[in-house]
Amino acid sequence: MLARIDVTPWLRVDPLATGDAPPEPAPGWPADPDRAPDRIPDPGAGPETGPDDDPPSVGPAPSLSATPPASGLPGPPLVLVPQYPVTEREAIQIWRGLRRNRREGPPVQLDVDGTVDRRCRLGLPTPPVLLPARLNTARLTLLVDRSASMMPYHEFVEHLEHAIGTSARMARCTIAYFRNVLGHSQHRYLLGGDGPVGRTALDAVLPVIPALQDGTVFRDRAMTALLPFAELIDGLDKDTGVAVVSDAGAARGGLSPVRLLDSVAGLKALTARAGAVVWLNPSPSDRWRRTTAGRIARHVPMHPLTVDGMHRAVDVLRGRQTAVERPL
Repeated sequence: MLARIDVTPWLRVDPLATGDAPPEPAPGWPADPDRAPDRIPDPGAGPETGPDDDPPSVGPAPSLSATPPASGLPGPPLVLVPQYPVTEREAIQIWRGLRRNRREGPPVQLDVDGTVDRRCRLGLPTPPVLLPARLNTARLTLLVDRSASMMPYHEFVEHLEHAIGTSARMARCTIAYFRNVLGHSQHRYLLGGDGPVGRTALDAVLPVIPALQDGTVFRDRAMTALLPFAELIDGLDKDTGVAVVSDAGAARGGLSPVRLLDSVAGLKALTARAGAVVWLNPSPSDRWRRTTAGRIARHVPMHPLTVDGMHRAVDVLRGRQTAVERPL
């Protein structure tokens, strides 16, 4: 069994008995050693200050740095991933919906119904009946505007080009580039003289605007490899859909009768050969009003370059009828 014993009374030495002077009491301790102090001083605290003294300043110690020391190891790498309004997976899933299944090629698939029907009719064991495989014969021509007004959308459009061209599983996907318009119409006189001078709606002369015969289209984004316009038009047929990607003046809020005339002439050349033509505009739809884009939308289906807009564009390219105010 253990007991706690206070040995302080036996260790106290009387200074008078030894002849030494009594020590000075510590600050805050009473002169009488048998009296408890009113406040126990803090050994780490500095000297006491009066009411008239300035308060002590607080700051980092002189020997310590305010910033943590460097470890000498490289920091974690930052991986910056662009985030577009439409992800690559969404674009692939949308454009895989552009399908025209048709049986083409050598017979490789078993026709069960045909085989059974032939054996029942002949009453003899006959070779199986084979059919060609179903293939997606849909073809797409993507015409991308690379003008200065489209510069804020260049990376986004390139992101969609890669998704559509590599993973959409079409029979053929052709991508060509142009600047503002496919070409310049030679019939500018329709905008002046006795015609609608300065009019932005070409309703009065729409039937007599001839299709564009010659244009300026390129094979690459840098627009250095020229693609003959006749070659582009000859590659279109009723199984080919055309999607034009351009802001059509909506990015800058422009309204140009000349650009409208050139765009209508180019669209007439496309609709005369292709199965369907649709316009995808990367600018928000609320900016189309009172611009060239809003006028073009009266003649061809125009949709924003979003998930919902691309779904609608694919439906148009698959043959769904879409009402426009003044079709070409």
